[in-house]
Amino acid sequence: EGVRRRSQGNSNEKFRLKSSKVKKKKRGTARSSNMSNTQCYLCLVLYAFGAILVFMGYRAIVNLQKSLPHEWVDKVDQPNYYLNLSSVSTESSLKILERRRDKSSDKFSLPPKVPRGFRIFSAGHPTFQGNFARDSIITCLLLQDEGCMRSQLLFSAWNQGTNMDPGTGEELGKISHEIPGKNIRKLQLSTKFSACDTTSLFLIGAHWLAVRLKKSYTREFDKVELFKELKPAVVAAIKYIETHVDTRGRFFEDAGMAGALRYALATTYWKDSPLSNSDPKADPEYPVVYPLAHAMALAAVRAAARLLDGKGGHVLSVTHRVKLHQLADRMRKALRIMMLEGFQNRRREESSLSEEFPVAIFPTSNRTVSTYSSDGLHMLAYLESGDLSENVIFKLQNSSRILETPIGYLSGLSLTKGGSQRRNSYHEGNVWPFEQALIYLGASRFGLDHVASVAMRILAPMAKMAKRGNFPEYFARKSQVTGMTSWVSAGSKVQLWTIGAYQNLSRTVEINIQSSP
Repeated sequence: EGVRRRSQGNSNEKFRLKSSKVKKKKRGTARSSNMSNTQCYLCLVLYAFGAILVFMGYRAIVNLQKSLPHEWVDKVDQPNYYLNLSSVSTESSLKILERRRDKSSDKFSLPPKVPRGFRIFSAGHPTFQGNFARDSIITCLLLQDEGCMRSQLLFSAWNQGTNMDPGTGEELGKISHEIPGKNIRKLQLSTKFSACDTTSLFLIGAHWLAVRLKKSYTREFDKVELFKELKPAVVAAIKYIETHVDTRGRFFEDAGMAGALRYALATTYWKDSPLSNSDPKADPEYPVVYPLAHAMALAAVRAAARLLDGKGGHVLSVTHRVKLHQLADRMRKALRIMMLEGFQNRRREESSLSEEFPVAIFPTSNRTVSTYSSDGLHMLAYLESGDLSENVIFKLQNSSRILETPIGYLSGLSLTKGGSQRRNSYHEGNVWPFEQALIYLGASRFGLDHVASVAMRILAPMAKMAKRGNFPEYFARKSQVTGMTSWVSAGSKVQLWTIGAYQNLSRTVEINIQSSP
């Protein structure tokens, strides 16, 4: 019995040891499997993180290749680089924007018979498919294209305002903003006449065309017929401007003149976004004076007074021309006062940065909205020597220093109270090529060499884009992962007035190079 019990005990002991080994083995296997699972998860996380880093690095490289590094700006100092830039064909890009009556998508109101060679354009592809009078007339001036200007003036005259319409902003003699107009459903308004500067550009364009045709070999009959058709539109456009000049000689914008409470667009000159530091949801205040639009109206009044018909005579009577010269003198004095008061009443008196420019003046509330804006340099393109004092011109240069970039001037810059830059918007924090061409024109007229050289910087990035067949609407600043700041093309891929700016600046540089000793 004892032997049996001992043998049974030994067997139980062996079984206990064996079971304990099995348990230890299972526990070790479970622990190792848990560790392997954890390692797998960790590896997956590391692989995913690595893939994200590789993707971000790839995107950074692609963006750097698409961006406009500083070495492109350095080529401004290499004149030979710009030779033959104007030979880059823009005709294919213009054909993309060309509007014809045989396109079913076009809703332009044209007469049954249009002149031979009639040609109008949309503002941009693919975003702006309508005809914008402002963009088209400025482009014709930059391209120095008589046929283009003739077609656009006739088209604008055919669609000129004939009565008051609060839904579109139409007024007697007013030149349209966009055809066909875009309907803003929330406001139940149309953008068709939401512009206060297009009428001024119409008169400026008419005067330019008259001067060009006088020097050209166009048949006298064609000249006479053209201005015979344009004369009623010119007279109506002058009347529009005259009714929009107040007792102090300031050109103002007021939706009430169209029988409306507001326009479809918050602002009605080329920067038609809400004013800087204003509430975008609040209704615009009227009347309002935009100094840039005032300068354009002043140039338009002068152009109308000098406008010639096809025979070389004046379109307007002597009495009317005298009245326009008097009006121009009042508007010139008003501009000088606006600039002096605007700079004195700027918001940041003790700012160590550049002085702000008065972009909008509200006569009713005696309020001025000032910000860092390119409007001051822009308006020099429409002014003559002596319109502004030397002190004001100095302040215009000073107020623009903060807007300088490696590729030209920013259209605007909005800062917080702490001095940091706000987030870029459509009309702030970006560089617009067409505006650089106009700034260069004005700076050259007033002898501002530094301003002209900064504006000319845009030609290098435009040349890069033009070789790809792209003429972007504007260039936007973009911060890279590496911490570098680059400039990338933005907006429409093919913008009408960018084509005009490219041809104008490249032609100007080539002429300067060829005429230099």
